[in-house]
Amino acid sequence: MKISGFVIHLKRAVSRQAQVEKLRAALPVQSRIIEAVDGLRLQQTNHAAIRVSGLFDPNYPFELRNGEIGAFLSHRACWQAILDEGLDAGLVLEDDVALDQDRFARALALACRADVSESYIRFPVIGREKHGRTVAVDGDMKLFEPRMVGLGAQAQLVGKNAARRLLSVTEKYDRPVDSLLQLRWMTHVPMLAV
Repeated sequence: MKISGFVIHLKRAVSRQAQVEKLRAALPVQSRIIEAVDGLRLQQTNHAAIRVSGLFDPNYPFELRNGEIGAFLSHRACWQAILDEGLDAGLVLEDDVALDQDRFARALALACRADVSESYIRFPVIGREKHGRTVAVDGDMKLFEPRMVGLGAQAQLVGKNAARRLLSVTEKYDRPVDSLLQLRWMTHVPMLAV
């Protein structure tokens, strides 16, 4: 299986550079930095055509902040890179994630027991999801379908077909990336969590 890592990093966040290198060194796969879209430097007119209020049901009641727009576009850049590089999946991480190297390697191996090319597999920082159907188990770790997808998009394994569907569905968007991922009935992307 061909998997690469992508660490989303905002170029002007120089204080996080040491963390980015530490994170990349801890990953069990080759990785590269994806330059984050800087939400503070976005021109409103450039994104008005793709950011559409009230696009999906239920309605997202808040105005998107520039940082949320930048994060959404950064995740889309990772999904596109998965396809452009011909990967089976991409391990997408935000630059503030700290990993327990051994435990994460086990979690990734467990995630790879799923139909990786079709799935979006979350490694939530806080285990809030209520467990639905269990897919696989490794000791104290479970790969499962959450009853409701939790918020946060700090670390995830995104399969190539999941990336393709997400890119298609998000040509226009109306909410932050993690809120959109909760709309499984609209994305038709199998969501799993470890």
